[in-house]
Amino acid sequence: MPVLLSGPSARAVCLSVGFSFFLASCGRSDDGSGNGSDLKHQFGRTSVARTNPPIACRDGNTHKNIITYIKSLVRYLTKANPKTFKGDLDGSKICVMIEDDDRIGASMEPNSGQMRINTGLFLKKNGFDSDAAIATVIAHELAHFTMDHAHARPTALDLPSDYDDAAYKKKLAEYKAIETKASVMIGEAFDRVAKQYGEGLVISMTPVFDEIRALKGVDSRQQRDIEWTVTLFDEFKADVDSLRKSGDEKEYSRRMSGYLLRHVEQAQTYRPKISPVLRDAAEPWATMLTALELKNRLVAAAKKYELSKEDLVPELKRLRAPHFQWDEEQADEVGFELFIRGGFEPRVYPEVFNQVAQNLEGAADCAKEVNPNLMPPRIHPDREPRGNHPDACWRYWNLRFNEPKIHDAEYTRIMPSVTLMDLPQLSGQREAIELEVSR
Repeated sequence: MPVLLSGPSARAVCLSVGFSFFLASCGRSDDGSGNGSDLKHQFGRTSVARTNPPIACRDGNTHKNIITYIKSLVRYLTKANPKTFKGDLDGSKICVMIEDDDRIGASMEPNSGQMRINTGLFLKKNGFDSDAAIATVIAHELAHFTMDHAHARPTALDLPSDYDDAAYKKKLAEYKAIETKASVMIGEAFDRVAKQYGEGLVISMTPVFDEIRALKGVDSRQQRDIEWTVTLFDEFKADVDSLRKSGDEKEYSRRMSGYLLRHVEQAQTYRPKISPVLRDAAEPWATMLTALELKNRLVAAAKKYELSKEDLVPELKRLRAPHFQWDEEQADEVGFELFIRGGFEPRVYPEVFNQVAQNLEGAADCAKEVNPNLMPPRIHPDREPRGNHPDACWRYWNLRFNEPKIHDAEYTRIMPSVTLMDLPQLSGQREAIELEVSR
């Protein structure tokens, strides 16, 4: 990750005109579009009340030096935010476990304060070359803990004001309607086969199952399979005969549609084992094959139709994104506030998401994709979304341009005169860990 500090004179000029100007390298342009300007991070709201206290957790047993380093950063951030980390959310409740994974990654169990950190954060190739960069990841995970993302659900305050739940539900209804129609088409396929071939096949298959009944299994298990196969057919045949005679057409059709082809497939399975005379006869095998081919053709058409629902997925994701990504966005923004209150260099925080974009999502340099006037898509059409995470370049844009602009006055008030890339008290620890994990 490049060093983002500017000279003292540049810093003084930027701070004099506002935090967002400073973060945008002393330049900002507002196109008046309001892109993202209605996001609802409430400055100063960095925790929520819990119904139950966090579950007790414990530190991992491996990579003790990394745990010590991470917990030192946790203590630093929690002490810098005393109004957040108190009572049930006291920083001492945070536990750390280290995962041997070369990818950039970390997670938090909000129920307990159990934080997991990948060793990949310390590989030089991934670019996390300062305490501030590692603190970005920690601050984000701490926000999941303080905002209780195990239980919290989005409210109107957590979603953009233009979030249109009705539009999403309408599109979702279209999606489900395709699924329903495809399911109906499959049911109709079985109904058609049963109506066209059912009664004749039941009669013509009876001699086949009589011969299956006479087969001897090589062991007790195979013998039970033979007996079970014949018993099921006998019961099926008796049921449909009774229903036909009683005139219960609805239940007769239901039984035929639901079970006929299962017995056809069972007869096909035992065909090689029965007598040559019946095995090599034209019927009932030709009719069975015709019935199966018709079913397969109709089911294939239904499944092809069902695939059309995938055309709706991009729009569904776009419409739903603010709702299913709200907690990650909130953790980004609350974490940013915790990070700034810790005195760290603010431009490092969004740059971490640039690294995520390049290392995990295959993006180019986010700084070249976005600018203050151009909000990138939450879900990029050419990049694989990662679960409930917005696209990393969107997160970079939000944290470098949007969030600082919305809370310019608030951040300017808490911005320290000297910002930190590395903590003097941790000098050399991160570098030593880098050497260890790179071996």
